[in-house]
Formats: sequence, structure tokens, C-alpha cells
Amino acid sequence: MELVGEVVILDYGWLRLSKIVGEAGTTTVTLTAIADNTARSARTKTITGTTTMGRTAQCVVTQQAAAEFVKMDTEFCKIGDGESQIVLTGESNASALNMQLGNNASGVSISSIEISDDGGTSWKTITNDAAITGDPGSLEKYKFRVTLSVNNFAFSTGNYVYLTARGADIGVDETGMHLPETSFFNSEEEYSLSDSDPLTIIGTSDSASLTLGGSLATLSCTMYISFDSGATWTSYTAGTAISNDSINKGGHYLFKVVVDTSSLPAETADMTLNVYDNTGTMRASEDVSFTE
Repeated sequence: MELVGEVVILDYGWLRLSKIVGEAGTTTVTLTAIADNTARSARTKTITGTTTMGRTAQCVVTQQAAAEFVKMDTEFCKIGDGESQIVLTGESNASALNMQLGNNASGVSISSIEISDDGGTSWKTITNDAAITGDPGSLEKYKFRVTLSVNNFAFSTGNYVYLTARGADIGVDETGMHLPETSFFNSEEEYSLSDSDPLTIIGTSDSASLTLGGSLATLSCTMYISFDSGATWTSYTAGTAISNDSINKGGHYLFKVVVDTSSLPAETADMTLNVYDNTGTMRASEDVSFTE
């Protein structure tokens, strides 16, 4: 039973109707859009009011269409040496998608473009730069995924490659790609065995994990990483997964290797420290000579 003065709320899809139940007289009805319209077409709802005497009146509510758009989920990704394909995702309401590979795209090709208009439950393949059958974007935004075939050796320079998505008449969204990069930048090339401080080698990387090799790695080594340019260092176990939002978007972190040289003899040959990324590929190598 509805009480006099009670607020009654009724939802009709994207439109909410709120009214105050009253006796004879004027009743205020409030209409609120409770969901954004992501379609390129406007949508309408017709509200019909009926009095106790049987009189009716109608109100047509229109929600304006959304602008045509393309949005990539991933701003930046790294291409590992062990990967032969990459899948990138996004969403759009465009009537067509035109995927274009940008600069230095040698060795990369688009294998397939798929869309889903049911939230990712089912997918269908579409043709690049062609009208999408049924034009789902006219009714609601849809998801898309693009599978790229990667030739690993095409990226030995580590340059950036861009995948750009365009609708028929709209702007651009893009995802940048490059190989993981690791290098030493502040390392001791010559070390005195008479020095009481340990040998410290510093570098930069964006790899998902780091492991050590080479003759120096046979000594006792302690590793640290820093995501704030060396202001703070965190102990790191070699081979452990490294996850941080900055490297997921293409940024780098610092790593530091502290080597205990106390077990070295008074005279020793040069030694080497190698750093491997998460694919097992050596990305950096440092030679250190020793003096008494």
C-alpha cells in the first residue's frame, strides 16, 4: 500500500521516475537519467500519466547521442623477446575501426580485429577500415580487441611503435610499444680490492623481472630496486616478478647490485656481471677490473 506523501521510485532502463504519492491535486514527477548514453544515436522514453478520471498525458524524454569515440585500454606495452603476438583491447561506438601501425612498424602486422557487443561474452571478427555489420555503436558502445603478430628481431633498436585506432570521422587513440630495456649507467669499471666499501653497480630497467649471471654473480650479491629515482631502495630477490604502475606505462626503475668482494684473492682477473630480463634474454653486461 502506498502512503500519502511517500516517494515512489520507478526505473525504466536508463530513466528513473520519482513521484510523491498524494491525494487529489497536483503531483510532482521527477525524471532522471541514471545511465550515460554511449551510443551515437539519441534515445527516447515516453512517459504516460493517467488520472483517476481516466485522463492521460504524455511526456517524451530524449537523451542526446554521445560523440563518436575510440578508447584504447592500454597506453603502453612492452614486447618481450619470447612473444610472437600481442592482444590489445579498447572500446568504441564508431561505425568502423581503422587500425594503423605507426613509425618503425617493420616486423609487426595486424592479425585480426574483433568486437563484442555483449560485454566480452562473444566476439566476431571485423574487417579493418570497413563498416561494421549491424553498426552496434549506433545503439551502444562495444568492446574491441586487436591481435598483433610480432617479429621479435625487428625491435633490436628498441624504438617505439604505435598502433593507432581511428573511427570513420573521429580523432585518434593509440598504444605505444617497445622492447624491454636494461642498461648500466652508474657503474664502477675499476674497483680497488683494498677499498672497505663493497662493489656497487647501478642500472636502469623496465623488465618484469631481473636475474644475474656472469663471473661476478658467483660472488655474494645483494639486489635492490627503486621506483623514485634512488630516493628509497627496496631489497629485491633475483627472478621475482616486478609489478608497478610506472613500468606498466613504459617507465623505468633503478636497480642496484652490491657485490661482496671479500673472498677475492689479492690478484684477480677482470670479472663480468650480466643482467637478464623476464624472457631470459641478456639485456646488460658490465666488465669490472680489479686493482690491489
